[in-house]
Amino acid sequence: MSNEVSLELYKKYQDQVLSLSTARQKMEGQKMVPALTDREIAHKLGLSEELAREIRCLAEMDGINMGWYPEAEEFKRVRAGRIKR
Repeated sequence: MSNEVSLELYKKYQDQVLSLSTARQKMEGQKMVPALTDREIAHKLGLSEELAREIRCLAEMDGINMGWYPEAEEFKRVRAGRIKR
């Protein structure tokens, strides 16, 4: 956890920050739902811009499935083996 964001604060705001951010694209019918900047998210949630940014970055990293990396490395190795030099 970041030195600036407590675990309690992170857990309280992570879902809200992600849902408002550009990290996830949202559609309503055929239209994109506009996402907010870190500054706009901070203002809406009553946080500082720095806290909103830090929470967003941590939440984005938490969403990365680390189990995919070994599979990706194997895929690249196999694919690279098919390339004729």
